[in-house]
Amino acid sequence: MLERYLELTDYRNSGGHFFDQPSKKTFKELVKKNKIAIFLCMIPVIFLFWTVYESINEKNSIQRQKDETLVELKINLEQNNWRKADILTRVLFRGSYSNNPRTKLSCNDYYIINKNWIENSNGRFGLTVQKYLWQKSLSQAIQSKKWLFDNENSQALLLFGEVVGWRSRKENRWLRYDEIVFEAPLEQFPTGYFPVSWGEIDEHNWDMPALSKVLNQCEIR
Repeated sequence: MLERYLELTDYRNSGGHFFDQPSKKTFKELVKKNKIAIFLCMIPVIFLFWTVYESINEKNSIQRQKDETLVELKINLEQNNWRKADILTRVLFRGSYSNNPRTKLSCNDYYIINKNWIENSNGRFGLTVQKYLWQKSLSQAIQSKKWLFDNENSQALLLFGEVVGWRSRKENRWLRYDEIVFEAPLEQFPTGYFPVSWGEIDEHNWDMPALSKVLNQCEIR
């Protein structure tokens, strides 16, 4: 009995505790016996990290593609390649009709697109040029009261199409995209002729009232 007491006393004096070793063994045994349960508990954590990783990768990839398209747009506008520049602009706008919010254009994207069109056309083309002509057409439609059985936006759109050269007043129809002129001296194009926006983009029409609203919200004038 005395010997057992001395053993316990020596163990306590050495800084240990009588119950330490059994506890450690028990913990190790629990881990060993519950490896599958622990692994199953880790699956949601692993899935969460993977989802975040994939989300970041997708976001970076979309932004990289958008940036590359903006650069390509700038290069083609500098070369007065109106056809290619118009197609690239439509590609950028297509993202705004996607269900993926990451593909939507930011205010900075709208600013860059508009800036490049204006600077490379001596102010003849661009989104803000079209916005000004749209608002002017809307004002004329309201004053003319020709939209008695229609809304003012519909009448304004007809006026706007004629002003920018996308609609034939004589034939009372919108031009087809393959009828749009891309090769001509700059001064021969109607003001606001590019970028062409009336054609369907993935079953959505480029909505001039909506575009005007976005440019106002982004304070792009």
